[in-house]
Amino acid sequence: MIFKRRKQIVLLLLISMVLSLTATVPIYAEEKEEPISKYYGPKDGIEVEELRTETAKQYLLPDGTMQYIGSPDRIHWKDENGRYIDIDNTIIETNYFVNDLLYYHKNKSNDINMYFADSSAENEYPIRIEYQEYALSYSIEGSQMNYVPNEEIVFPEILSDNVFLDNAVMYQVDEGYDLVYIPKNSGEKEYIVINEPLESYSFVFKLQLEGLIPQQTERGVVLLNHDGEPVFDIGGLFAVDSNKDYCDEVRAILFDFDGDVAVIHITIDQEWMNNQERMYPVVIDPTAMVCGEYVTYDSYVSSRYGNTNYYLSDYLCMGYESDFWKRRSLIQFELPSINGNDVIDACINIRLYSYSGSLSTIYAYPITSSWTSSSVTWNNKPTAPIINSFLPGVPDTWHDTSNWYTWDVTATVASWLKGLSTNYGHMIQDSNEDDANHWSVFYSSDYGYPNRPELMITYGITYVSKAKLLGPTDPGLDHSSYISSVTTSLNNKGYTVYSETGSFMPATITSIFTGGQYSVFVIKAHCITLWDGYCKMRINTSSSPNYWYLSQTIVNMSSDDMESYQLVVFMCCESGANGGYRHNFPAATVDSGAKCAIGFEDQIYTDISTTWVELLFQRLAAGNSVLQAAQYATAHRQGTAQDGLASYVIEGNPYTTIQ
Repeated sequence: MIFKRRKQIVLLLLISMVLSLTATVPIYAEEKEEPISKYYGPKDGIEVEELRTETAKQYLLPDGTMQYIGSPDRIHWKDENGRYIDIDNTIIETNYFVNDLLYYHKNKSNDINMYFADSSAENEYPIRIEYQEYALSYSIEGSQMNYVPNEEIVFPEILSDNVFLDNAVMYQVDEGYDLVYIPKNSGEKEYIVINEPLESYSFVFKLQLEGLIPQQTERGVVLLNHDGEPVFDIGGLFAVDSNKDYCDEVRAILFDFDGDVAVIHITIDQEWMNNQERMYPVVIDPTAMVCGEYVTYDSYVSSRYGNTNYYLSDYLCMGYESDFWKRRSLIQFELPSINGNDVIDACINIRLYSYSGSLSTIYAYPITSSWTSSSVTWNNKPTAPIINSFLPGVPDTWHDTSNWYTWDVTATVASWLKGLSTNYGHMIQDSNEDDANHWSVFYSSDYGYPNRPELMITYGITYVSKAKLLGPTDPGLDHSSYISSVTTSLNNKGYTVYSETGSFMPATITSIFTGGQYSVFVIKAHCITLWDGYCKMRINTSSSPNYWYLSQTIVNMSSDDMESYQLVVFMCCESGANGGYRHNFPAATVDSGAKCAIGFEDQIYTDISTTWVELLFQRLAAGNSVLQAAQYATAHRQGTAQDGLASYVIEGNPYTTIQ
């Protein structure tokens, strides 16, 4: 079974140590709800797992429409079989031995594997991160790190809103501070928690590098592969105390590199730390992320700290706050491979965390120029013209949990999908951002599910209830039986059926495909596959040059020429062979806009195929999906393994039901 997929693959890997920089007053709910870690979709929808991407899920809804739910960060990883698997960063026990070192804890399900030892006394590098051929192991040099059992962990209040026991690891350090590690969907967050004043605020990290070479940059330290390409970037550092006082005078300095071992010093402004008003604990964030293709797609910017980037924050902030002045948030989502004309509605959903005063009217304006979440600041933020016609965010009643807000972005998303404008995401802006201490805070993609932002697109086509059945005249083919049975099933579904037998010209077939008059098409004919992956179907018994209908004719169509069709069935030998070329009949049909198409990889027996297609449409008329109906027809056809009918190929959405 094969799906039409046209998608840009976007992954993110980061190793970050992130903290909250915003006030923590809960709103609307009397008690703050405990976040949970699982991603969820519509209550009555069935997930179509074959349509998963790194950042999105899709669901078949009871009314036959589809719902796309996307995240600014990835929610799946791809296993060795090419399947997208739900990411689960719950800490589990393991016994992993590498480089003569033993690790006892890891994250459960991710292609970014994070390992944790019990103590730096027994493991020189108690933290290890593996991704592809690269690995980074590290420790605090000159200090003892001791693993804290889960039942003994007590997180400081400053971390209590975004650190949870099932996916966090804590080490006590003998110098009066703690280290907290949190595996995330796209990397790792680390918090250096200073519990009391120290003699020195320089933290020395010793790194063992595999396939990596460190290099000092103005931003911090970058780790390159042996081709000189950046892999990890350690930069964008900052700190915050328990009064939410903020400091970005934190530096990562490459102190030494010898062989495969690097020493990096993390330093913080001594004057800021020694201020008598400093409130402990203080949390330091020395961020390290993977460079290149991996990136999240949300951040906020602050007018007071015009050159500071916040894309690893757990929050999206809007409005005016005395410590940060004006703040605006930016968010962007990957889009599904659908036609913009099929969009029924689209909305951005973000969960509110806290606010000051009365909640303002907040707008989501389309951004009109490019930006990168890992580098966007107030001073380089993209353009997002204020358009008065855009709807403000309103309370969302779809989610089970409270405090969700939604922005109607149907027109913008449809425009992007039609190619009329470019998807640069949205700028989310408070209408009263000049009002002092009038601000709101929402959860970002760095927060755990189900609190992360989402783009929800409902789409589908209203199909005409008309079907076309063809039976080209050819020796050995019985058309009357299949046409009669399929017509009965479709009539029971409320369809008007038009059928023809005889000889056809290629132009006639093309006009049926592109005319927009039908939503179901079935043809039973002889077919063969050519060496280049194309197929040709016999439609005329004469010896003229128009003897065949070529799949190349459909391949050359536009991507929406056949979008009136919800199902096209080619009851033809080898009509679905060589699918990798996307030159066969069902693949070409879906690529030209049809929702779903069926063909066969092998030669099929004509008499048994009549029974198969009859059973197929009986089940479709009963409300089964194409996949369910095909499975039923194959199991009950009363044929043999040699009849070729088990070689059916479904292109497009196999969960299609006949409307």
